[in-house]
Amino acid sequence: MRRSRLNHAIAIIVLSMFLCSLFIFVNPFLFPKVLAQYTWTDTFNVYQNITVLEPSIRVIKNTYGFPIDVKVYIVDVNNIAKISLYETFGNNTEFIYIKDGVTLRTENTYNRLEPNQILAFNLLAKPTDTLGIGETITVQKKVEIYKSLVAPPPIVIPPPIVMKFPLDLKITALPAIVCQPFQPSFKSTVTIINKATVGTDVLVRWWIVDAEGKTYDGGQKTIFISGLDKKEIEISVPTPSTEGKYTLHVQSVKPTVVIAENTFQVVVIPIWMLFAVGVTVILTLYIIKKRRK
Repeated sequence: MRRSRLNHAIAIIVLSMFLCSLFIFVNPFLFPKVLAQYTWTDTFNVYQNITVLEPSIRVIKNTYGFPIDVKVYIVDVNNIAKISLYETFGNNTEFIYIKDGVTLRTENTYNRLEPNQILAFNLLAKPTDTLGIGETITVQKKVEIYKSLVAPPPIVIPPPIVMKFPLDLKITALPAIVCQPFQPSFKSTVTIINKATVGTDVLVRWWIVDAEGKTYDGGQKTIFISGLDKKEIEISVPTPSTEGKYTLHVQSVKPTVVIAENTFQVVVIPIWMLFAVGVTVILTLYIIKKRRK
């Protein structure tokens, strides 16, 4: 009798474990199905004090007929100790954040990207001063796409009041022509107008793009602007070493995304021409001095 009861109890325990395992395995909330996945690598190098960043923006469009979740996470980082700032974000969602060589956020998920909606990734990247010319920093990330699941209705909590900050941003001063090697960098003036009635910190970043689409990192700056006020800031833009036409992009990243752009021309004066001009000046002064004698 005791053995029969023991066998009966064991059978109940085994059956319960089996049912629990089956529930966990088939439960879509615990193990959602991956619809698509791929990796990408962001690389930035230093050439003559100019940071070259490739690529800076990637876009994911929901081509499915239902909402999807997009998960982004770090796979590998090369030269992380030489990263001063690295941030991947899109549609007001921060996915990855590295500050002074320390990873503060390794992953995040953008929930319910509706059909035909676009998730545009943006990137802030800045190496430390110890990154030498020719050195490379790479950040490898992975994207996984899932079908959004319909969860049980949550308890309705009134959302917090979100203060909107209408901003206007303009490039009000930019030289039309910049000469290398006389101007390794140049100044530009940006005007930011806060149309809201309350003050806010505005994060501004800028970069330049050549005719082939290559991006050169410029920098970023945070400035406080009072309500219904405007401020002018002066930004320093590195001059590319290659002659051609470039476009300066200036963007307010937070609290509202506004972008402005303007073009300029880089003219490179060859070293031999500078040498020839110098020799000509010296000979001219020598001839004038001889004639006076």
